[in-house]
Amino acid sequence: MHVRKTLVSLACAAALSVAALPLMTHTTPVVGLRHVHAAVSNRDINAQSFANPQITTYPTTFTKYFGYRNGVGRPEGIVIHETANSTSTIDNEVAYMQRAWPTTYAYVHAFVDHSRIINIHPTDYGVWGAGPAANARFIQLELVREHSDEDFAASINNYAYYVAYLLKQYGMGVDLADNDGAGTIWSHNAVSDWLGGTDHTDPIGYFKQWGYDMNQFAALVQQKYDALSDDGGGNNNGNGANPGQPIFDTVANQQSVDLLGVINGTATNGKYYLTDAGFTQAGTSASENGNAYRITQQATTTNGTSMYLMANASGTGQFWVISSIVSTEPRPAAAPAITRNQNVTGTLRLTSSAILHNQPGDGTFLKGLTAGTSWSVYKQATLSDESTWFNLGGNQWVAGNKGTFNQASTPPPATGGGSSVGEGEVTDFRAVAQINYVPNYGVVMWTGAGRVIPGRVLKHGTRWAVFKAKKINGQTYYNLGGDQWLQGKYVIIQ
Repeated sequence: MHVRKTLVSLACAAALSVAALPLMTHTTPVVGLRHVHAAVSNRDINAQSFANPQITTYPTTFTKYFGYRNGVGRPEGIVIHETANSTSTIDNEVAYMQRAWPTTYAYVHAFVDHSRIINIHPTDYGVWGAGPAANARFIQLELVREHSDEDFAASINNYAYYVAYLLKQYGMGVDLADNDGAGTIWSHNAVSDWLGGTDHTDPIGYFKQWGYDMNQFAALVQQKYDALSDDGGGNNNGNGANPGQPIFDTVANQQSVDLLGVINGTATNGKYYLTDAGFTQAGTSASENGNAYRITQQATTTNGTSMYLMANASGTGQFWVISSIVSTEPRPAAAPAITRNQNVTGTLRLTSSAILHNQPGDGTFLKGLTAGTSWSVYKQATLSDESTWFNLGGNQWVAGNKGTFNQASTPPPATGGGSSVGEGEVTDFRAVAQINYVPNYGVVMWTGAGRVIPGRVLKHGTRWAVFKAKKINGQTYYNLGGDQWLQGKYVIIQ
């Protein structure tokens, strides 16, 4: 037998001329009987005319920043959780999760109760809340358990508002996934049923205690969604402060781009994450100096600062930086045709940071090269768009407009005769030496004093950068860096 109170009907409420339908407090349960709450409907919730709450943002303690499977800032929906703890409060839940996640391996984006919404992690990035499939796709929110009909109704109102707010913010519609495994609103139970990686069933059981279900919740979300302005702002007026982390600025506009870039990082230029409250600094860019990335988004802040979203090769965003510290190149869908390709030798000194490509003019990137460095050049290619590219060895190409090319003097004969090198004179000489000996065998290396270097044998067919040349007893030797010399008669200069 269950004790159930009766909700005052709307007709009665109208007759009594009250502004809002009161949700009665619980009657005291009979000893020995399980207390079941009265059914709460969306009609009851709407009759209370609840105000939408302020969204407060706390500093995150979750350090495992990762983008969703489609990239940073590109969630596919929202998972609806409930805490399953009838004795806890929203403050206790937040404190516990922020403290214990390294051992519990659980973290969500926000908690909601009857009076507050507390965000604890940027919703542009994933969390650990419902198994690998959901973590890679969805924002995840927790509902705190309540103990009266009125508080439950208020918490559902707040929950539906925040879900609608986020769906609007990320350009997603309202679509319940529980019934068919496709949509933008997922109970944890639906994740278990349709995606796997978890076996939780919340919030189904908790909702049922109040005579509520996911279909009603989705309907309330749709109502809240329709009431929001197009920018998703509602009456939120921002997401509150983020104490302990400096807020750089909020976004005025944002657009997709497709570039390649090398970061010129320093200890004073920051890396940023785009949070609900704006750009939040997460360390400096010094560790990223010289690193290459794709660039998939450009944002302009309210104070006019341009920001780039740095992404990996597949386009998944990693973090944001100020665009002025990035040396960029276009990322073509296909490389222009090579109209001329010739062997050259010389040195390319970079005047700006550059991308090292797999092929001249293509959209790949191998690594970044920093400004001020010099590189040996072995080939020069001209493309159909009239751009010039230099080969730095193997499948490593850099755009010619990134530096100054100094072509080497004509190399000595391929046999290593070295008539251009005077006896005993050390001459700067930049080229590539290919070992020309016997297949499956190699040649030894020598010190400048004429001693064999133990264990240094260069195999036939391998190629090595040359920096200097000198002649001893009429024979040319080539320097491969440091005090390492190679007999010219065993190489072909390229």
